[in-house]
Amino acid sequence: MQGFFGSKPRPLGSLSLGPHWLGSPTMTAFATAYTSSGFAVAADGRQRWGHTPTRDAAIRRCESDAVQKIFELAASEGVLACVVRGHVTNRDMSFDLGTELISQASSLRCQEFNDFDHYIETLSTNTKCMVESAIRNSTLEGYPDTYVAVLGYFHGEPHFTDIHFLPYSHYIGYRLEGWSVAPGRGVVAGSRIIETLINECDPRVAQFCKHVDYRSNLEDAVHFVKSYIEACSSPLALELDPDCDEIGGHIHVATIEPISGFRWKIQPVGR
Repeated sequence: MQGFFGSKPRPLGSLSLGPHWLGSPTMTAFATAYTSSGFAVAADGRQRWGHTPTRDAAIRRCESDAVQKIFELAASEGVLACVVRGHVTNRDMSFDLGTELISQASSLRCQEFNDFDHYIETLSTNTKCMVESAIRNSTLEGYPDTYVAVLGYFHGEPHFTDIHFLPYSHYIGYRLEGWSVAPGRGVVAGSRIIETLINECDPRVAQFCKHVDYRSNLEDAVHFVKSYIEACSSPLALELDPDCDEIGGHIHVATIEPISGFRWKIQPVGR
């Protein structure tokens, strides 16, 4: 296989924004927190080639610390965003799964859906078809292993679902995992070591993540998600967890509210 920009991801873990933490290491550091006012979401900007043996000089020139990983999704019946992680872009960047997903979301904007599950299944199926088309015309040499977290409001109700586009031929091509949404809960992916230190209130990470009211205060949630990415990108994280060298770059942060919609708190800088 020719490989992809973005390393092989692992599934997310849930968390309660208090004493209990779960998470999974992955190249993309990502955090979202849900409050009674809306969602806050943050991601790092680093994107590296995931297949070390083929990481040549030309590939290294295409790597970046300013990649956008959070995107607004067009939806007539909701306010949605997504975070793309894992295998995203092929070697010559002629195929970008995040771009395909956004395009498919735009094409669904005029359709009506009974519920969020119907919407997310249609979006996933259509995107999977584009992946298979790219394989048939040799744009891709294999299936990407990609996760897309979709979060926000649909028909006024909050939702969080993780789409896993499977790295092998499968009659469905993806798996969906929905997570319960309640104020004070969220999802993270990053360094498990850093998460443990935060969970234990270790003074070395106290500067990054303070335990405040994430249930109702959206600004506090914004601070949390940004600080969590900063913690995973810090010199301390690199010292304790060598895998953190794949985390870093420009942190971008957004909020999703039922009335105000999708808003950037810190905009991505682009490639």
